[in-house]
Amino acid sequence: MREYKSLQKIRSGDKGFKDLAVTCVSLANTQGGKIFIGYDDKTKLPPENQTINTKEINDSISRLRSLCFNVALLGSEILIHNNGSQYFTIDVSPSLKSIATSSDGKIYIRVADKCEPVRNEDIHRLAYEKQAYQWEDEEILKNYNFTDGNFLTFLGILWLGNAQQRSRIAYPITVQYIVYDHLERKVRKIDWHDNLLNPAELLLDIEHQAIELTYFHEFPDGLFRKQIRHYHPKVIRVMQDLNLMEGEGSGYDLIYELNAMYTKELPIIYSDFNTTKVVQTSKIVNDEMLPVLGYVTKHYDISQKNLMALGLIAANKKVLSTELTNLLQLDDNKKMRSYVDNLVNSGIVITRGIKKGNEFLINPKVITNSKADIQTSLKTIEPHRLKALIEEDIRLHQKCKSSEIQKRLLDIPIKEIRKYLALMEKEGIIESEGMKKTKVYLLSKKN
Repeated sequence: MREYKSLQKIRSGDKGFKDLAVTCVSLANTQGGKIFIGYDDKTKLPPENQTINTKEINDSISRLRSLCFNVALLGSEILIHNNGSQYFTIDVSPSLKSIATSSDGKIYIRVADKCEPVRNEDIHRLAYEKQAYQWEDEEILKNYNFTDGNFLTFLGILWLGNAQQRSRIAYPITVQYIVYDHLERKVRKIDWHDNLLNPAELLLDIEHQAIELTYFHEFPDGLFRKQIRHYHPKVIRVMQDLNLMEGEGSGYDLIYELNAMYTKELPIIYSDFNTTKVVQTSKIVNDEMLPVLGYVTKHYDISQKNLMALGLIAANKKVLSTELTNLLQLDDNKKMRSYVDNLVNSGIVITRGIKKGNEFLINPKVITNSKADIQTSLKTIEPHRLKALIEEDIRLHQKCKSSEIQKRLLDIPIKEIRKYLALMEKEGIIESEGMKKTKVYLLSKKN
């Protein structure tokens, strides 16, 4: 990976060097890279008549080393471009066995062409990818369950055995490469039933022939876990450690994060024993809330989990805690605290009701500060006002059904209308006649 930086970065004091240190740490925590110092950011060329001296290069490397930990830097000599201008480069080696940090203890990684700070939930994943423990050959075989005493397991034969030995396993490695056209019609299919190659060799062979590949693997708690089948953890572990597969669950949490940022519909999952299909539509559920989400991400420090919950609340305008638990595919309400507590404590989200009736809404003050042009809706109306509205509707339309009331109060879900009708009947505000589908409501005689 290459980075191009102006000479001003090393001539503008601490700020320039701190920015360079962030770049060095980000590169070290990914695949490493080379930084070209003395290049114009836009033209990717050194400015004409530019000169550098050796002391300036040495001082720059020394300064950067003091601002980075676990980062190996190597500065070049003075280099001359075709236009006659001078520049130099800094080689940043990848930190294979440790996590690179800045001198103030912050961790950065490279995401596309940006240097991003590592969030709390990503630190464990990064540390896992950089395990520093040194293994002996025998320990490696035992660690990955390749051996059982003095014999290879089936997993060991799969990876280490020859073609003849692999052929004795009941099922060979089977991979399908399927091509669909723009109408999702199957236009090409290739099957690999291969005992000649081990999994790593087979994947490399397929990658040389396939135009596009999608790999599926284990998933994080919640989210897709309930809907997508799991793969054998021992096979997954070997694939990850050989860099044939990304870290556990990486990528799928980002789908939810991006959905939240743009209030898009949740993915639709189709999964059975043989296939897994994830359908993500481009439809935005509530585009009025986009300025609010942009404002929150810019002015508040929130985690990925917070953003997921916030996006679901924004898309629905108001959501019960039980509904939010289901949307996040969590087992119980207790696990939801890590998603919503910070939002409530920061004043981004407000709550109404208790226990199962507890509901989450975007704080009106946040909406005001974001200057979003949000259409007035009855969906977030306060309970006592909604009861008054239903009472007035029944006063004007005596002996009406719940479905008829809902048609006149379109923003309010029928489930909520029925909940408040039952509550108002219990309180003696209204009465009912009939049962189930024929049930109608009227004001109590005392009103």
